[in-house]
This record gives sequence, structure tokens and C-alpha cells, in this order.
Amino acid sequence: MQSTKLEKVKLLKVLDGDTVKIDLKDKTITVRLFAIDTPETLKLGINDEESFALYENAWGEVAKKEFMKLLKKHNNKDLFYLKISADKYHREVGILFFKENLDIKDSINYYLVANGLARVAYFSFDKWKSPFYLKNEEQRTFVKELLNGQSQAVNNKMGFWKAGLQNVFAKEWK
Repeated sequence: MQSTKLEKVKLLKVLDGDTVKIDLKDKTITVRLFAIDTPETLKLGINDEESFALYENAWGEVAKKEFMKLLKKHNNKDLFYLKISADKYHREVGILFFKENLDIKDSINYYLVANGLARVAYFSFDKWKSPFYLKNEEQRTFVKELLNGQSQAVNNKMGFWKAGLQNVFAKEWK
């Protein structure tokens, strides 16, 4: 991942655990965090509780609150954004960093996974026709690090891993 692609941004709003609104050069952009998935939160008129796993909304709210706490811990300072792609909902997909150094472990994406607040999802190492295909070695390395963080979270029963994946996500990621 080339640091020339990093952009200094201001966080405007945490929409849920894996989606935010940022200000990039005086333009508001909705960003879905790359290669992670947090439990869904109940949104009136958009989804209903019957389609959720037993603890999905609860863990979705926890992920969102922990994300906001993490930002406060860092004094809501500027973040650094690396755009990866766009999704079918016309959101940008990217990585948010606390520092301008591209250390994977300094990303919000990694923090959420390593603390059991998100699972690694929406990537493909080998299906090149997939919209989630990892296009370069930097993306593959990033996802491998996320998977390592997730393994540690699973083994230590961090966050939602103590509740069991089937109780937290209605949709299975394959």
C-alpha cells in the first residue's frame, strides 16, 4: 500500500461498526471499512429484528460504541484514509489509520477484528472475477494480518466470539 494514496481526513459520523462518513477535501464520503464485517444494527424501515441472529443487534451496537470510544481515546484527531475500491452501494471501501505510517495494526479495521468486534469478510484470494478479489500483494498482506488478528480474537474468546458466530451473524460469510 503506497503512502502516496493516504489522505488526511476528518471523521464526521460513525454510521455503524464498519461504515463511516468522512470529510475528504471538503467532500462528505461514506466509507465501508475494507475486508471486515460487523454485526448489523437495527435500522427502522430498513431491516427488521426477525432477520437478525439472536445477539446481532446487541453486538452491532457494541461494535459501534467501541469504535466511537476508540476515537475519543485518540482525541478525535485526524485519521488517514486509504481508498481500496467502491462497492455496489456506491460507497468507497477503504482502510482508516490512526497514523500516517500504513502499519496494519494502526488501522481501525485491524482493531475491530483483533478485539472481536468484527470478522474478516468480503475478500477473495483466488476468485479474480469476484468484486472482492484482492488485486495486489499489499491487499493480500493486509487481509492475512486481519486473519491473524481474528485467530487471536477467536482463541481468546474476545468480543462476540464468546457468544458463537451463529448467534451474532444471520448471514454466513463464505
